[in-house]
Amino acid sequence: MVIFKSIIVIITIYEIFILKQTFLQAQIRCWQHAAVKYGSSGLRIVSISPGTFATPMGILEGEAASSLALQGALGRVGDPVEIARMMAFMVSDACSYLTGVDILYDGGSIAALRTKTAN
Repeated sequence: MVIFKSIIVIITIYEIFILKQTFLQAQIRCWQHAAVKYGSSGLRIVSISPGTFATPMGILEGEAASSLALQGALGRVGDPVEIARMMAFMVSDACSYLTGVDILYDGGSIAALRTKTAN
């Protein structure tokens, strides 16, 4: 029997824009509730909201997603190795206190968009 101690839920950047914020927040709260419910048994649940990465999925997301990444704080799309390292860290014992949160891992794309919108 395999016993898992960490679950990573991926919430795509498209969900942030396409879905209503209330639905997105409800989805995140659902995983946070699960983290609280199962935390005492040693299970950690974390969601990650990645930006655009140089992957087949990144190509499918198209020019609009790439453009968003290029306008972001880092001005580039992510390398697949970067998100793999982030996920490996999230499930490692070095990060054993992390649970019940959503990590926006997009190279500052949403921050840049919100900054432009606010100005």
